[in-house]
Amino acid sequence: MSFEGEFLTNFGQDILKKPYGIVVNKEYIFITDILHNSLFKFCKNKLYLLKRTDNSDSKEEELKLPRGLCIDTNGDVFVANRDKHRVSIFSTLLQFKSNLGTKQLYYPHDVKLTQDCVVVLDWSPRCVHLFSRNGDYLSSCISQGDKPNCLLSYPQFFCFDLSGNIIISDTNNHCIKIFTQSGEFIHSIGCKGKKKEELSYPYGPKPREFTEIERYSFQFNLLKTILQLEKTFEDLAQFSKQNCIIICDRGTMDASVYCDEGMWDKMMKEFNTDCVAMRDARYNLIIHLVTAADGASHFYLKAKENNPVRTESADEAIQLDNLLKKAWVGHPYVEVIDNSTDFDGKIRRVKEAICARIGIDVGDRLHIESKKRKFLIQSQIPDEEFPTFQDFDVRHDYLDSPDKNSQIRIRKRGQNGKYAYTCTVRRFVKGEIAEMRRQITSKEYDILVRQRSVDNAPIFKVRRCFMWANQYYQLDVYKEPCTAAGKGIIILETYTTEKGKLDLPKFLTVLSEVTGESRYSMYTLSKLNSQASTPDS
Repeated sequence: MSFEGEFLTNFGQDILKKPYGIVVNKEYIFITDILHNSLFKFCKNKLYLLKRTDNSDSKEEELKLPRGLCIDTNGDVFVANRDKHRVSIFSTLLQFKSNLGTKQLYYPHDVKLTQDCVVVLDWSPRCVHLFSRNGDYLSSCISQGDKPNCLLSYPQFFCFDLSGNIIISDTNNHCIKIFTQSGEFIHSIGCKGKKKEELSYPYGPKPREFTEIERYSFQFNLLKTILQLEKTFEDLAQFSKQNCIIICDRGTMDASVYCDEGMWDKMMKEFNTDCVAMRDARYNLIIHLVTAADGASHFYLKAKENNPVRTESADEAIQLDNLLKKAWVGHPYVEVIDNSTDFDGKIRRVKEAICARIGIDVGDRLHIESKKRKFLIQSQIPDEEFPTFQDFDVRHDYLDSPDKNSQIRIRKRGQNGKYAYTCTVRRFVKGEIAEMRRQITSKEYDILVRQRSVDNAPIFKVRRCFMWANQYYQLDVYKEPCTAAGKGIIILETYTTEKGKLDLPKFLTVLSEVTGESRYSMYTLSKLNSQASTPDS
């Protein structure tokens, strides 16, 4: 459906026979089908089938009348495998991982996750079971009991409200029942009938959420507010007689996490802009502070106790945090600040990143140790092997410089026909490199590119930006036309304080580390005279 409620399209009609449960994340749609006895995975953006589980001969991973399902922050899919009397767990690639509840469950009908538990609604004996994330049985928090209010008749699905209470559709009792997580009955909603306030065989409860139109309106106005706030501070900085740094607590791309792709594209059109302008050309540096829930969960939970507005569990906070990180993949300068130090150390690392980016020499006050390291990669690999990534078309041109101890290069970087431009000046003073980089307009670029050096060929490459194990990487694939030295070159780059062996992405074949090797610098690879050499760039 569109934001206005208009029908858009169907999908899966030639594949699915009797779809039952559905769960959606930012990239995929997972659907259980009780006639196929399978779990299906569809691409969310293009609505085509990616994979389905097979009716395996292995009894351990077989599905039979699969019902409700959910997905965790790692992308693992939990399926209520009803007539196999268990919950089956699959990876995001639909590879079988494990089962839980094989000795406790009878007819599991729905499954949900909390921070610490797997919660399963069992159709018979009509109760709710709790399991640890490791699959250990904990307890039954809602059972038939002696109280009439606790009796459930063919419960179908359940969900949690913002307070963590369990909301169950009690289908044959024609009502919705609400319990605490300890199993205490709170109240019921509805009774049998056809009137407005009455229910007839309710199936799936769901707490009140924004409609698509409301969600779009909220994010649109929030983005509008962010842009206006940034403009206000930019204007103040322009009039200031001192050097200024503007630090934004929230960036424009953050809003994209709360929008699907169609909603975000529509928003970009209304603002008459694009992702390259919003993400790459607008900010000089992106600093992502990893949520305390990921690595310092005790602090997160303590803060959550004192902040009733913060409703996300630790798992939900991590999931949202990962989406926010992905939203900025593609920006040329991203620093991820994790929870490997205390909070003071975290703030110190933020200061380090800012000082390093703007070129302030702080001596030993902040101990900036992060260095760029480069690795030669054997060959390009299929896209599906990568985590979420953004590809950019990049062109570098070296300009004529009147000073033999300096280099000037300009860069055009973008995607889908939208570009950001920078000019970099590198000076070599007493064996050290000083670098100054600034953003330029397209008009400035057009003027400067006419001054390119006749001794250097333009460099064309595809730059792939991605995150792996909380580390930001850029993979440069050099493209023709190029010099003989640049043909077939693939370079992986990352910034790190690690000086020894790095834990690099497993899906890449690394030939060698080439950090500091002048023959793999961009300047050398662009030189029409292959004998040229320069410090690493």
